[in-house]
Amino acid sequence: MIAEDDSSNFMYFDALLHSKYRILWAKNGQEAVDMALENDVDVVLMDYKMPVLTGMEATRIIKEKKPGLKVVVQTAFAMFEFRQQAMSVGADEFLTKPVSCDTLIETIEKMISER
Repeated sequence: MIAEDDSSNFMYFDALLHSKYRILWAKNGQEAVDMALENDVDVVLMDYKMPVLTGMEATRIIKEKKPGLKVVVQTAFAMFEFRQQAMSVGADEFLTKPVSCDTLIETIEKMISER
């Protein structure tokens, strides 16, 4: 599942992943929580800044309800505090945009294999 409010960022991730994975798109943090809880999702690619619920709030709720579900937080903000906050709410990995195709696929494959 891709939790991303920016359609151009979603299209980028979708273009990289749609041939290999079934993609669900959550456009805000609340949709991300709802979709993650209602669907059989392997990995959530969560944007740090999301409307309605922030990506951090959504990650915390998802990890409380489904602790085994892997959440990869991604953001354009590369500051250490953002990574630290993401990990403190339960994120399994943290990526900085722009994310290369190889890094994205390697990270998703790693998360799936650990699940």
